[in-house]
Amino acid sequence: MSKAEKLRRHRANRDSMELAPVPRRPKKRGRARMEEIATERRDDNLDAHAARCRRAGIDATEANMRDMSAPWNGCEAGRAMSRHARTEDERQRLWGAIQHIRTAWARYASLHGLPARSAQCLRIMLPVDEMHADASTPAADLRPMDERHASALRKWREAELLVGRFGRYTAGITMRCVLDDMRCEDATSMCLALGNVAQHVGTAR
Repeated sequence: MSKAEKLRRHRANRDSMELAPVPRRPKKRGRARMEEIATERRDDNLDAHAARCRRAGIDATEANMRDMSAPWNGCEAGRAMSRHARTEDERQRLWGAIQHIRTAWARYASLHGLPARSAQCLRIMLPVDEMHADASTPAADLRPMDERHASALRKWREAELLVGRFGRYTAGITMRCVLDDMRCEDATSMCLALGNVAQHVGTAR
């Protein structure tokens, strides 16, 4: 057997021992990919709602998960508020007040380089919403930086005054629960402060 023949046999034996390439699944595109993304988001939402049920100590039934889909069930302030509020309209109104306080603080903290007051891992308790821009999306703030700083400071001081109308005790409970996601010590006092914020926000519109 010649040297060339031995070399060919050696190469053939070596190639036969190699693993066959794993075929790659073609990536979905267009409408098929959008439907796949929508399914993934629905699954993520179901997982978040089931986690809320476990946190509340109830079975993750379809009806319970539907109840837990409300945005206020994703944080301590929202849960305490929803237990205290008697109607859906009142929950919506007080939830708007909670969001107003958080937005005022977030803008103030961001522009002044302050750290977040609560752990970012708490976001896993929130449903996964589709990100999109539409007519209701606020326009980019093109004002000079000093104007943005002054506006953020004014909005935050206003929120502090509204929450503090009924005293330091009520204000402390409200801010710790709304901004630090701490367990609410007194839902009645917190909702009293939130009601004052909600009234101001409703009047300002």
